[in-house]
Amino acid sequence: MKSGTPLTDDDRLGWLQTLNNLATKEINNKGAVIACSALKESYRSILSKNIEENTTWVFLDGSIELITERMLARENHFMPSSLLKSQFDALEIPTYGLHYSISTSPDEIINSIISKL
Repeated sequence: MKSGTPLTDDDRLGWLQTLNNLATKEINNKGAVIACSALKESYRSILSKNIEENTTWVFLDGSIELITERMLARENHFMPSSLLKSQFDALEIPTYGLHYSISTSPDEIINSIISKL
């Protein structure tokens, strides 16, 4: 991604499996919060494999314009804003889980998520 090339499903597979392994190990400990761009339903299936009943999905929704603005304000981030369109093109918005607009403050989002859980 740093070079400006979008990741493929094959590129992501090992990473998604690693995150699932981590969540599976931690599920009976303190639990885990994993933040990632689980853009596709197939990615979410890998991430929640064998822990579906203990998984709550949170979808953070934002316009391409707002996210581009925030990305351009970052310093030294690995992903160039030029790849954002490819992320939106691949996005399969889940019909389940908790959905929040990123136009609200992070504190408001976090407090709402905590109250729902």
